[in-house]
Amino acid sequence: MLLKELLKYADIDYIAKAPPGKEVEQLTAKEITKASGIRYLLRNT
Repeated sequence: MLLKELLKYADIDYIAKAPPGKEVEQLTAKEITKASGIRYLLRNT
């Protein structure tokens, strides 16, 4: 529901999330790079 509201006001094509068992704040730079490589398509562009 929050994502639907956000999409009304922002142009977002992809999202990335932390691996299971971790919070975003706990990620190392290497883990952030890896997580951003696994993207979830939100809409067709």
